[in-house]
Amino acid sequence: MMSTSRRTGVLATCLGFAVAMAATTAAAGALNLDHLRCFKVKDSQEKATYTADVSNTVSGTQLGCEIRVPAKMACLTTAKSNVQPPPPLGGELPSPGNLDLDYVCYKLKCPKQKVKIELFKVDQFGARTVELKTPKLLCAPAPAVQEG
Repeated sequence: MMSTSRRTGVLATCLGFAVAMAATTAAAGALNLDHLRCFKVKDSQEKATYTADVSNTVSGTQLGCEIRVPAKMACLTTAKSNVQPPPPLGGELPSPGNLDLDYVCYKLKCPKQKVKIELFKVDQFGARTVELKTPKLLCAPAPAVQEG
């Protein structure tokens, strides 16, 4: 039979281990959700087509774009780690912080743009020029809600 002082010592050791594990788990749970991971989806929404004008500060406004429902993709906020081999610009770029929303993406068809748009972009994988081509998806914010 174990003495009271020995049992107290074992209990204190177990408790200390449990607290340390909880702290480690909490730290690991503090993920930097600053990426989007997109999945192809099977959406139960009935087929429909909507028309909208879409705008942003880079490509301007495109009038009369068609948005086709049901959704084609869902993009979930995601943390990324342990990239191998380490990318050229690894951890040197500031993170925008956690993204607040997931997105559901719909097929988008817009009238052709006649203006060539090139952007200089820098991310952890390098610095380069990218040319915008035809937009293919419109992703709408989709906060998590409970089914009712």
